[in-house]
Amino acid sequence: MSKTIAITGACSGLGLEFVKQYIALGNKVIAIDMNGGELVRLEQEYPDNFKGKKADLLAIEDYSEFITSFLAEFGPIDLFINNAGIVKVGAFDSVDEADFDRVMKLNFSVMAKFTHYLIGHMEERGSGSIMNVASVAGHVPCPFTASYSASKFAIVGLTKSLQIELEYRKSPVQLQLVSPGFVKTSLHKNQDLGVFAAGFEKMAESASKCVSEVIKKQEKGDDFIAPTLNGTLMLKIDWLSPKISKFMSRVISSKNYKQMLGLEKIDKL
Repeated sequence: MSKTIAITGACSGLGLEFVKQYIALGNKVIAIDMNGGELVRLEQEYPDNFKGKKADLLAIEDYSEFITSFLAEFGPIDLFINNAGIVKVGAFDSVDEADFDRVMKLNFSVMAKFTHYLIGHMEERGSGSIMNVASVAGHVPCPFTASYSASKFAIVGLTKSLQIELEYRKSPVQLQLVSPGFVKTSLHKNQDLGVFAAGFEKMAESASKCVSEVIKKQEKGDDFIAPTLNGTLMLKIDWLSPKISKFMSRVISSKNYKQMLGLEKIDKL
């Protein structure tokens, strides 16, 4: 049966892959993104299954009103994917305060507000699913992307807590948490990853494979989805031995063997 799916951050990376794969499965997709040109292009490419909503998620003044008007314009949503996000790479004390605030607001606060207001609408309707896209960086510490990691830890904590709340009150709303590992997307291509880039390219999985796994497990109703092999491995290692996990992080961040062995400081990527 065809579903109506809304996706934030839908014009690139995982968001765009979600658009393509869900449409290929016969669903209708509504994309929320600030890239108006790409939204128009996608509407032309998928005239029967795609609609775009241009919006700067950081500039919305009233998130409750945004969700209410969005649902009035497009109708009931079967699945809402909170996917929009940004990353800022660098030592924590070198990151501009405004950049830190942007990362935390878009990655976490906007997602939290959308989730807050969507739950009410979906419960009133009697059905609906929300998928919050976090990251393995929301479970395992990630140096030199502290703001990104902090925002993803916040998503993980909020989503897991809300899952229990919804279960306790027998809510008809399904809330799912997705935590990919390294994935090849423009989110990382637009950053200067330094030496990290070499290790990232070797370990990263394709967006297509990642999204395909997410869709399969979302339909099964899994509460937690870890769609990448590298991410699953990192989660298991961190659970078994935080020390080994910390060393792996050092290896990825090191430019030479002295840094890898802790004989030389690492103050940037």
